[in-house]
Amino acid sequence: MKIRSAPALTRFERDVSRIQEVMECHLMSGNRDIVLRVVVADLSTFDRFMKANLMLVAGIRRMRSSFIFRTMLK
Repeated sequence: MKIRSAPALTRFERDVSRIQEVMECHLMSGNRDIVLRVVVADLSTFDRFMKANLMLVAGIRRMRSSFIFRTMLK
């Protein structure tokens, strides 16, 4: 995700904290500003989650999704 202003970041943090599926939210360096860990049952649920939640959060300019298939080592 890319967020371009401090007020937008504050609003994003407030809005995301209210979403039940969001387990973690990390402010990052590098190519991504923010990484969310989201837990949903399957891809169709993820699609509904995106449309009903993240696509409505003001200030998000770009999103990229990655999925964990399995944990190999802990």
